[in-house]
Amino acid sequence: MFTLKGNVVIPEPPLLLIEPFKSIWEVDDKDKALKELAYIYFMVCPKRENVFSGYAEDVKREKVDKHLFGKKYNPPKRVKEAMEFYEGYLSEGSVAIRLYKANVKNIESMINYLNDIDYNERTQGGALVHNIDRNKKVSQDSAELLQGLKKLEEQIYKDDYQVEKVGAGKSISEFEL
Repeated sequence: MFTLKGNVVIPEPPLLLIEPFKSIWEVDDKDKALKELAYIYFMVCPKRENVFSGYAEDVKREKVDKHLFGKKYNPPKRVKEAMEFYEGYLSEGSVAIRLYKANVKNIESMINYLNDIDYNERTQGGALVHNIDRNKKVSQDSAELLQGLKKLEEQIYKDDYQVEKVGAGKSISEFEL
């Protein structure tokens, strides 16, 4: 749906035929339209070429706002609708992306859990509140989840950039057809 060219996010032409992307593009100020489309891409796209994809949602929003607009950005309704559409397209169209997002959410929960542990916290009787063995298991499980997440990222990338063989042993992606 989007292509990165240099430091610009370019929408694929068929995307601009679909509302609400069409409304975003049909404004007179194309710089504004490109920024809004870039905002949608950076906030929603889970692919590794999206430099903001690895951030937690709240941090991502802050960084994308600053990068594109230099300040906190309050997206208009059409941008929010386009984000919802793109989210739905990605989620409904790819089991790998749905699984990837579920795993990211799970990992974020684990990170929050581990960050909130206070090993100095004790019960009234003086015993540790947090079970060190359980927390060690959470850490081990999170490492396994990260490995699985990496494999899902590779699958998502492969799904999106299927390569076809053409004459003389050369390969091209679907975007070059």
